[in-house]
Amino acid sequence: MSSRFPTHIIAGLGLVTSALGQTDKPAIPLVVEAPRVPAIGIELTGDVRTQLRKQTDALGLAIDALTRRHAGTPPLLRYLPDIQVYHKAVDWALMHQIFFKESEIKITEELLAEGNERAMQLAKGKMPWTRATGLVVRGYVSRLDDSVQPYGLVIPPSVS
Repeated sequence: MSSRFPTHIIAGLGLVTSALGQTDKPAIPLVVEAPRVPAIGIELTGDVRTQLRKQTDALGLAIDALTRRHAGTPPLLRYLPDIQVYHKAVDWALMHQIFFKESEIKITEELLAEGNERAMQLAKGKMPWTRATGLVVRGYVSRLDDSVQPYGLVIPPSVS
């Protein structure tokens, strides 16, 4: 005598379970579509968008040139993220459409100017922002995913 289930019982269980899964109702989605965060901002005019994109790309090229120029001098390359954070801020704002007020366009231009100023200073081997007081924006490369991340420090005047 065999201790196995008869095949007609196994086949019957298969038919019953497959019939239970059929329904006339549409499937309920398991994941609700979440709203985009942050929301899409204001529409930039074509000229403003084009100008910001050109300036952002120019800063990106300057960063690439610094990377090549200082490839043999790692002590200078460690300051590159302090410039890259400015490029990333504007690049992502353009890419993800996260301008919410017209006044943010001026702030964006100031970010690009600061990034370009730092790039010119680093090209000369100078890093004056490392001795600045007040709110100082810096950057680092994440060890988790090699992304450039910003951070800010408030340096009191007594330190310099």
